[in-house]
Amino acid sequence: MAAVSCRFSTKPTSVEEVIQTLKAYPNPIADLNLPTSPAQLYHLHEEQNYPQPRPTLIAIKG
Repeated sequence: MAAVSCRFSTKPTSVEEVIQTLKAYPNPIADLNLPTSPAQLYHLHEEQNYPQPRPTLIAIKG
C-alpha cells in the first residue's frame, strides 16, 4: 500500500476527472515481462472504507 502524490499539467475540475485520469494511466513496465511484476500497476479503491491494509494484502495474496 502506498500514498501517491500526483502533479497534473492542468488542474482537474472534479474528483471523477482525477479517477478517470489515474485509471487511464498506462503501465510503463508492462512490456518488460518481469516475473514479479503485477499485471496491473496499481488498483484504485473508490470505496469510502479504504485503506484497509490487511484485507488488501489477503486479496492480492501478498
